Amino acid sequence: MMITSRAAWRWTVIDPLGQIIRCGETEWQHVIAGHPDVQAHEVAVRATIRTPDAIYGDPRSTAITRKRGNPAAQIVHYVASGRTHGRYAGNFVVVVVKWLPEGRAGQLVGYVQTAYLPNRLLRRLHLRWEHYP
Repeated sequence: MMITSRAAWRWTVIDPLGQIIRCGETEWQHVIAGHPDVQAHEVAVRATIRTPDAIYGDPRSTAITRKRGNPAAQIVHYVASGRTHGRYAGNFVVVVVKWLPEGRAGQLVGYVQTAYLPNRLLRRLHLRWEHYP
């Protein structure tokens, strides 16, 4: 997926780790083309990045992404429950983000890759951060 130019960000949010996460119009259209059910949950997608229940690393997707030419990329899944409605009430909101180092300092910036509403999480994910009430 191609990353949108800076002028065309649909939204930008900050996650609980202080990471900047961006989603462009092109990326959002890609998300809803693959997962049309997510379109009605865009507010929940943004909220899941801003205040997730947990953030998981995805070692398999990270390895694939690095092999494809992004050696410093990290693929992470932001996860929250209790934010869906309608027929998806009770499902998780999962937002998959690619973290890439940018600028001279190499600050990580995240770009939304996809989002979906599963009823269970992938077993391959490794917990990186968890919200404690």
